[in-house]
Amino acid sequence: MSGRKRKTSRRRLPYVLGALLLAAGLLIMGGTLAYFRGRDVVTNRTASKTIEILLTELRWQESGREKAARMEPGMVIEKDPCVYNNGETSVYVRMKLVLEDAEGNEIVSGESERYESLLAAIYCGSVGGAAEKPLLALSGEAPVSQNPAFEYEDGWFYYRTDGVYTVLAPEEATPTLFDFVKVPVKKAEYNGVFDQGYRIVVVAQAVSSELAGEEAVRQAFEDATSVAEQDAP
Repeated sequence: MSGRKRKTSRRRLPYVLGALLLAAGLLIMGGTLAYFRGRDVVTNRTASKTIEILLTELRWQESGREKAARMEPGMVIEKDPCVYNNGETSVYVRMKLVLEDAEGNEIVSGESERYESLLAAIYCGSVGGAAEKPLLALSGEAPVSQNPAFEYEDGWFYYRTDGVYTVLAPEEATPTLFDFVKVPVKKAEYNGVFDQGYRIVVVAQAVSSELAGEEAVRQAFEDATSVAEQDAP
């Protein structure tokens, strides 16, 4: 019986056990904001268990949406994405931000001055509190996550600390990746950046926490990316 169990584990390990891709986009056109959401679910079943996550944003629903409709310089707009595990097994999670212009073209670091300006407006922590800080520190050689619950690497925010993944159990949620968008007060910083159409797209992925070793976990995430984005809307 034990031999059969080991054989099953070896056979299943290379496979992506499940992933859910959710995109929450921020679009600003002519001084107004609108958020768009798309999703593509890839769920494999094994041992009658599923992996499924939801990208949620409570404060956006409560107040951010109304503020976004009348955006102006100096405004703070609540936007607080986090991942909720509504599946049947524990998972590891990573999240990513993709910046796009109004036409859906990605704004890439080094190719546009808007990239750093938009990133610098995304904050984590309480508004006006001691913990308030930009999500990414951009002054060093490489961007560094200033949200202690996530580590930034190769464009992704991994839900882990000191290289150790945090297990997200069923019916639990991660901390928010960021908490608000802080629109600049000065028109010199606002014009040419925030008065033109753009999106902040949030992508979340999850793989089974039963995977053993960093290489297996990373490969599972990479496989989830190729599968989930293949048919994304």
